[in-house]
Amino acid sequence: MASLNKQNSLLMILGGLMSVSLSALAAPLDALLTVAETQRAGDSHLELSVDAVNSTLDIFKLRASDPVYAGSSVGDYTGGHLLADYAVSNQLAIKAGYWLRQLTYGADTERIQSWQLATQYRLSKDEAPITFAIQTAAWGNSSTQLSKSTPTSMMGLTVDKIQVNQLQDFQLELNGIASGNWTQRLRWSSFAGIGNSRVSTGNLLLDAYGCQISLNQSGQGTVLNKCSSGLVALYIPPSLMPVLNYQDKYVQLGGSLVWHSAPWEVRGGYQYQIHQRESVDAQIQSQGGKTYQSNHIFIADLQYEFLKNQAIFLRGQLMSNQFLGEIPFAYNSVTASKFDRSYGLVSVGVRLGF
Repeated sequence: MASLNKQNSLLMILGGLMSVSLSALAAPLDALLTVAETQRAGDSHLELSVDAVNSTLDIFKLRASDPVYAGSSVGDYTGGHLLADYAVSNQLAIKAGYWLRQLTYGADTERIQSWQLATQYRLSKDEAPITFAIQTAAWGNSSTQLSKSTPTSMMGLTVDKIQVNQLQDFQLELNGIASGNWTQRLRWSSFAGIGNSRVSTGNLLLDAYGCQISLNQSGQGTVLNKCSSGLVALYIPPSLMPVLNYQDKYVQLGGSLVWHSAPWEVRGGYQYQIHQRESVDAQIQSQGGKTYQSNHIFIADLQYEFLKNQAIFLRGQLMSNQFLGEIPFAYNSVTASKFDRSYGLVSVGVRLGF
């Protein structure tokens, strides 16, 4: 049987794995929510983008100032996303999105997939000075596994490999949106919404003591392979196990401005989210830790239309507390302390209209 100190070491290493591996992920673009000035049945758009984070693309100098990971490749990210929308009528439009991401951490490459499906129903006619719409959305993130396959030393214990299986989250969201023109070239939008999130994970696999150990959420450990150390079982009290499965309720609000003068378009958006989690934050506070319930998100992009209905764009995204609320399974009772960091992301791509 492992000692309590060794049990705590396993949890601390797990926390480090998840907080590092999930610190650089993209997110839905709610900060740019708007209602189109006009909408005709059959109108559609397609956006294809490459997203990246590394020391060269650290335009906000956030990585360079990190006290732990500055100068390293931890958190380097490459990926892309595809967004599409289609107007079913002059009132109803549908939107879908897919993100594919790869995150590098030492010898490991983590793969995460995200999706989004939304509908927007216009409540106002095109000629109204202010147009209103209701948006409903479902979105989520998933990863088959996150792992750290290099030895990690802590408190005299060496764990050869850590693996977390079947991470996923699922969100339902409702937003009210209002948009209008300030001038012929400047359009504003504002929104407010509510959402509900469910986070779930599978078991934890640890290679330690010459054994492979599977830990479930009750803290019971089962040895899957023969152990050179003779260890046959491991038990961690449930009070010490990280809360990885939980529900989260959140509210958000924000707004954006769009300036257009053909062939150029500039957009800027702001989003504020605040979250209410019961079980996970209660455990953090009971252990004297600090919780994080809010995030400020800023997005700006520059678009150039080089042919009719064909444009290229460059986008930057800045978050006050990493991807808090945007990749919910990244936040749990062991990783929460890492969410005091800001983060930035750069995207470049094309937008096509049909």
